[in-house]
Amino acid sequence: MIKGKEYVIKEVLKYVKNNTDIINVISYFYNTATIFLDAINYCINNNKSVLYIVNEEKENIELISYLENNDYVYLDEKTDEDSCKVNFCDYNRALYLDEKYDLVIFDELGYMPFQSKKNIKNILSKAVKSRGTIIAYSIEPIFDRAISIHFPLNKYNTPLIEPRVITTKIDMEEDLPLVAYEYISWTIATEKKTIIYVPSNDKVISVYLYMDKLREKLTKDIFYFIKEKKDKTSIKAFLKSKTGILITDDYDEFHNEKLADINIMVFFADDNKFNYKNLVYLVSKIERAKSVMRKEIIFICKDENEDIEKAKSIMRNLNKKGWEEGFIRLQNI
Repeated sequence: MIKGKEYVIKEVLKYVKNNTDIINVISYFYNTATIFLDAINYCINNNKSVLYIVNEEKENIELISYLENNDYVYLDEKTDEDSCKVNFCDYNRALYLDEKYDLVIFDELGYMPFQSKKNIKNILSKAVKSRGTIIAYSIEPIFDRAISIHFPLNKYNTPLIEPRVITTKIDMEEDLPLVAYEYISWTIATEKKTIIYVPSNDKVISVYLYMDKLREKLTKDIFYFIKEKKDKTSIKAFLKSKTGILITDDYDEFHNEKLADINIMVFFADDNKFNYKNLVYLVSKIERAKSVMRKEIIFICKDENEDIEKAKSIMRNLNKKGWEEGFIRLQNI
């Protein structure tokens, strides 16, 4: 029997009802937060207080659209806590809360992560009542010796995308490695777009300059976008193209969800700008692309470092749990 989201929903609710003190829920970035709705509604119906910490703008918080207006409050710097409602806030606001809550959830899967395990533990422990429940929703267990629920499920019940690593001695600020050229050529031949993520704005320009010379061989639709710039003309043009290439240092731009057929490459993946969490974040972005075709993400680097290996390990372990716990359908691969 194939497990699905309903199984995870029931598990979360069961542990919350049993007043389990700490729960790890382990998944990949951008996966749904609706697995917590039943537990939250249980708390609302039983006059239990709820705090949901997520570093998203109010309009991007998935759960809000499922709650009645009088059931929640979004805590900005001008809004007071309300123990009779579900309190949503970001990490910085959570540092200054006065109340203690029956259920506290920290969700770091909807945004580029920047908090350490230690910081997440501290903020959760500070906000929960003595007999309350803590839930950490992350790509890895935040708490040791705690209940862990794995949720390695995408909408197709297929294995999650795992990154492929290619090492090269070519200076990617000056030239495109042959293996990368061949991969991009293949992506274009299969009528897919390519996003190339790089660690900094200067590398956006350097990669774009030599890619621009390859328009005749690859595609005329080669664009770049720098995070600090407000003009998104290049992104709009990229989205309209059939086999375009976008080079960018903006990992937060939400254009991926609008794409159907796409592959992702991360140049300079061993740069110290990339840690294992934001590498997994970039891997997870490709799960959002609306396509039944198999997608890929490639890390290109000089050396495979510890963060790259850990990112690979996290995705590999999620798939391992997916197979072991029955979330994956063999026939859909």
